[in-house]
Amino acid sequence: MSVKRYIALSVIIFPILTCRAQSLSTDRIEEVWAQLYDKACLLYEKKNYYDAEKTLNNSIDILKQNDAEGGLGNIKSLALLGRIYYETQDQNSLTRIEMDLQSIKDRIKPGSIRYIHSLYEISVYYSSIGKYKKTINLLQEAMGWSETVRSIPGMQSKLLHYQAVANYGRGDLQRAIEFEKECISHDHDGLPEYRIALVYYYYLNKDWDGLEMILPECYESVREPILRHFSMSKSPDRAVFWEEKGGFFYMYLPTFIYEHYSSLIAAYTYDAALFSKGVLLAAENKSTEITLSSDNPELIKLFERYRVLKSKKKRSMEETAEMEAYSDVLLRYQKEHKYDFRTDFRIGWQDVQSQLGEHDIAIEFVSVPQQNGTTKYIALSIKKGDSAPHLTKLNDFTELLTEQSGEIYTDNELYDIIWGALENELDGVENVYFSPTGFLFNTGIEYLPDEMGINFCYKYNTFRVSSTKELVLRRNGSYDKAAFFGGVDYDLSPIKDTVASQHEGIDSVRSVSFDSLRFDGLRDGSVSKGFSYLPGTLKEVDSISKMLMDSRVVSISYTGEDAKESAFKNLSSTDVGVIHVATHGFYYSDRGSDHRISMEKDFHELYFSVGKNNTHATGEDKRLTRSGLILAGANNTLRQKKGQKSGNDGILYAYEIAGLNLSNTDLVVLSACQSGLGDIDASEGVFGLQRGFKLAGVNSIVMSLWKVNDEATRILMTEMYRNLYSGQTKREALSNAQSFLRSYNNGEYDYPKFWAAFVLLDALD
Repeated sequence: MSVKRYIALSVIIFPILTCRAQSLSTDRIEEVWAQLYDKACLLYEKKNYYDAEKTLNNSIDILKQNDAEGGLGNIKSLALLGRIYYETQDQNSLTRIEMDLQSIKDRIKPGSIRYIHSLYEISVYYSSIGKYKKTINLLQEAMGWSETVRSIPGMQSKLLHYQAVANYGRGDLQRAIEFEKECISHDHDGLPEYRIALVYYYYLNKDWDGLEMILPECYESVREPILRHFSMSKSPDRAVFWEEKGGFFYMYLPTFIYEHYSSLIAAYTYDAALFSKGVLLAAENKSTEITLSSDNPELIKLFERYRVLKSKKKRSMEETAEMEAYSDVLLRYQKEHKYDFRTDFRIGWQDVQSQLGEHDIAIEFVSVPQQNGTTKYIALSIKKGDSAPHLTKLNDFTELLTEQSGEIYTDNELYDIIWGALENELDGVENVYFSPTGFLFNTGIEYLPDEMGINFCYKYNTFRVSSTKELVLRRNGSYDKAAFFGGVDYDLSPIKDTVASQHEGIDSVRSVSFDSLRFDGLRDGSVSKGFSYLPGTLKEVDSISKMLMDSRVVSISYTGEDAKESAFKNLSSTDVGVIHVATHGFYYSDRGSDHRISMEKDFHELYFSVGKNNTHATGEDKRLTRSGLILAGANNTLRQKKGQKSGNDGILYAYEIAGLNLSNTDLVVLSACQSGLGDIDASEGVFGLQRGFKLAGVNSIVMSLWKVNDEATRILMTEMYRNLYSGQTKREALSNAQSFLRSYNNGEYDYPKFWAAFVLLDALD
């Protein structure tokens, strides 16, 4: 969404959103009208104008049938109808609507409270369709009844705000600024929309002094309502609220700093990155943390049951009702601890700086949306002695990353654009903590070579993090217990599958033509006659297990027919600190070529009916069904073998992983193809396997960015564990294993496609 589009939503459409919540009367007629109007607003937002029009006409008929057509409800319905006719360019209907609005206004007593409300509602309507002269005339008429206006809470600010909006629409920014400043002076509720509008007008007017003057107040006024809402809401409601309110953090502030650097704007932009990156994920994890830290064992037991139900592929009506009831109980507990909920979200750049040593640097890569739909990138960096974050603008590199290619890891073009631009900031640095964004999520920028062919990760100790606030929130885990999956029998007979899982339930599976499937991520290529056996994964797991026999690690290996989905899910709520999965992985986008669309039809929708009978299903839920891991029996599932159970069908989606409790798991190693990929969101990051594991509570993840070689991966992983259990940190263990692989057998695997596929996320110990 562009900044211009976001402004339109926040200062023009905002009254539509807020008016839904107003209640004109407790009378049944008004309740029915409000329900219809609320539905119409939602349909309008989705651009379903036909159904919105029908619903609004029904709401008007209800009022007419009960002699209530002269009230504000009718004005609101007519105004929204007018917006629809404006959008659909139905001029005749638009003229009729405006005549009806004038007729209602003329029948209301001038100067009355209802008259002021009607003037306001009609002026908002005219503003929304660009008739700013009429807007200003109506608002000025309303302001003339000053005594009545002052008697209505918040009305004076509303009228002044829309005077500002109208002047902005007419191109008079100075007048818009004057009215918005006066609006804020009368606003006792600290509404963020007024302050966002003023900041935006200052930005358009290039009045940076004015912008900086209001920015601190604006930042707080936007952030705090979000935190209050998040601490009192369920996940789907948070997502909707963030969509409406979050653009200030990941669109406005990056745009401001890109066009004008100041220490104040830089500080707030860095704080905005800390706040907005993965904010919905962080909110969900915080809710989980609060619940699991409860001293009430019954509540924790209830929570575990809730997660089991939520992650099921299919649920009965009874299970859905049970899940809803549990959800309400958990929400009540969350509300009781709302102040504990908000603390982590107030972490700022100075908190991150306090964790840095003399030779450390923290870098937040930030996307900057452009009006033409493209994206630019910047880097905000801080070191120990900095008085404010530093800004580095990056040249465009998106064309280099349109297709993941090994070429970017063999020449220095991308290195120069990213790390070369930061050369001055890296002076004297040894440890680089960086948080990617946009295309950088799916690129191993830590492995890029300079002009001498030296990879960045060998010049500096590099730490890829979800957000640099992880430096403040870092945690240490245990490696004492480990579980390994490999050598998977994808053709496991359903008769042999007797392991019970708490996630079990019956799934019906339709036949799929393997020839129509083309997975974006498979360890050894695309599917032709099913998932092929990976002998290297059995060697991988066996060699790691044998190596660990000499240590004090309690480990268990799930291979062949034992490497089932149910076995993996039964790791939930255990104290296993390391989980290693060597198998096929998959990811596919909802955009792109026809074969992906075919795959979504033939694969995704047939096996995972997320959203049916589930009011908790969100866009996130559906996106997390586009990636997963393949375990025992998957081929039989795809070939419609009878008797398969949902807990054991062999297709472990990221959505299902998200429903597990892996909060005691410090490290997950995904020795599978493209396990680090997923749909990229403007603020939330990557929706894929990594998000599923993060929602489950995992600390650190090793994952791949492209298709990996079976034998090279076996060597790499075995050496990594040898290093890890000899006392090296996770970063050291992977880095040294990559060096070992590069020199193995006289450099057989020295090319980046063999060793640079795997990245390590959130490993600070």
